[in-house]
Amino acid sequence: MITTRFPPTSPGSGNDWGMSIRSVILLLAVVSLVGLPYSILMPVFAATVFQGGPHTLGILMTASGCGALLAALSDGSVVGTAIWLLL
Repeated sequence: MITTRFPPTSPGSGNDWGMSIRSVILLLAVVSLVGLPYSILMPVFAATVFQGGPHTLGILMTASGCGALLAALSDGSVVGTAIWLLL
């Protein structure tokens, strides 16, 4: 089961990456390990660096969410570019 490959969608569609399940699990683990300290340490960062409270934390988290939304919209609006160029 671990060495199972995802089936290609259709020839020439560009979606036949051939990633194994092991690669997907490894990618999920790396993203989880990088993102967890970010959300846990953000209140400490808001309190020590900006000497703020819950309002400052809310502004920081809102700015992070807006940046993620703008990045997703700009990446999604690109037409005719290979997806690996965006990474």
